[in-house]
Amino acid sequence: MEIKTSKDKLQQFAQDILVASGADKEEAGILAEVLVWCDFVGRDNQGVWRLPILTERIEKGLVNTPCHYSLEKNSSS
Repeated sequence: MEIKTSKDKLQQFAQDILVASGADKEEAGILAEVLVWCDFVGRDNQGVWRLPILTERIEKGLVNTPCHYSLEKNSSS
């Protein structure tokens, strides 16, 4: 069975699923955009089909969200 939807609706669906599993809304939006982009450019191995895997990891606490990062300048001189 083939289901057709718009890029925007698919992206919103993915974001809603990620947020419902505990992801930060802003980060979920970015990730949803990337997942949908992968599907639309033919990179199916990284597309929306990964949502069950990602949501399971978020729910188990294996993914920190929101992500807090810091940048350090390393220099050998």
